[in-house]
Order: sequence, then structure tokens, then C-alpha cells
Amino acid sequence: MSRIARRQMIVGATAVALANSTRRLSAATAPDWPKIAPADAGFAPDLEARLDDVVQTGRASNVHGILIARRGRMVAERYYEGDDQVRINDGKTEPGRIVFTAERRHELQVVAAEWLDQSFRPYVACDEQRRYGYFWYSGDFQYGNPPNRPIAHWVGAFGYGGQRLFVLPEFDIVVAITAGN
Repeated sequence: MSRIARRQMIVGATAVALANSTRRLSAATAPDWPKIAPADAGFAPDLEARLDDVVQTGRASNVHGILIARRGRMVAERYYEGDDQVRINDGKTEPGRIVFTAERRHELQVVAAEWLDQSFRPYVACDEQRRYGYFWYSGDFQYGNPPNRPIAHWVGAFGYGGQRLFVLPEFDIVVAITAGN
């Protein structure tokens, strides 16, 4: 298992998710994505301040990092301090407090693209709006103003300790959130 920086892990997972959901690989494979201002990407101009406020006031607990990309460009990349498992000796871990950064090292295990293709397919209906594949949820949501609200599709993964990855192919948006218990 190779060690990889947090940004590389998020960017790589995002690239794979986006490529598999939209059938194209955009600038997401680059180690340093081109930046775009939140307002230019269709978000509130103060997006990063809003994210910081939600995390720092405790409304979202123990979030380690948030990455938002749209159209292959980085809209927001924020890292925070939080509790996590800290590697000590011989692969053992213990709980600890960590200041997370883009360069914070992680271990990553690569998964075959064919497996991701199969895992994105919905196999079970959870309810009227959500479906489940192999470790991936998917669904549809309405947005905009009534009465003619469009419906958009999403794919999401939910992992240990609050890890989240959301892909909205119609909007070319990917949101990755790392967090701990």
C-alpha cells in the first residue's frame, strides 16, 4: 500500500468518480487544478467563509477537509483540525488530534475501474429518492423554483467517520469531504 497526500487522494477519487459518472476525464487528473472563484462557478462569493463558519461553530463536527470542483476547476479547498487515527509503530494506530493540510499523508488502495463502473449502478431502492449500488448511493433531486423544477442525478459515497464524496454529473460538480468520528 503506497502513501499518498490528502489532496492527491481526494483529487484521485474525485477524478475517478467524475470520469465514471460522466464518461470523461477532465482536468481532475492534474495534481494542481486550475482555480475558479466561487461566484464564477455559480456559488456564493463567500463560499469558503461559509464553509469555515459551519465547521468552526461545530454545526458540522470533526470535518477534516472539503474540496469542491466544478468543470475541472477547483472552487474551494479547505482543511481543518480534527480527531483521527494516528499511525504509530508497525502499522498500529491510536486516536489523536491532527491539523490537516493538503499534504497530510494517507494510505491509498487502488480499485479497478470495472469495479467502480459496477458499483455505481443502482441495485437496491432505499426509498423513492435513493438507490444503492456497491458502496455508492445514487438518486435524483429537484432544484429551482416551482412549478417546473428540473430533476438532476447524483452519486455519493459515505465512509467511516463522515467521509463523503458527491458527484453531480449534470452540473459537473464534485464535492469531497473528509472527516473523523
